[in-house]
Amino acid sequence: MLHSLCRPISWTRTSETKSPIFVPFGDILSFVFLPGSNNVYWMPDKVAFDQCDFNKAKLISIFFLPPAYFPLTPALNVGVGDTLYFASRYGNNCKKYDLKVVVHVVDRDN
Repeated sequence: MLHSLCRPISWTRTSETKSPIFVPFGDILSFVFLPGSNNVYWMPDKVAFDQCDFNKAKLISIFFLPPAYFPLTPALNVGVGDTLYFASRYGNNCKKYDLKVVVHVVDRDN
């Protein structure tokens, strides 16, 4: 039986979340920030992530309302062994403040 856990990620300019993080498949990422102060994008690849290129990125937060949830499930084409990239497009958060995180999806049993 799969048991999901919510993995909070502090999503602020002074975030203590260090990249990369390792999160078990089936868990839910919870990006936590103050209302109206941020957003979260799922970046298509490492190049876009490194360059803060949001052209093909997918917005996962709605109307700047926290938290933004992202389940690590097959419904989003996510599996064990995947590497996911997330970044903030709000203001200069990505380029100036480096507000982004790499997530490695791991098997819960390992």
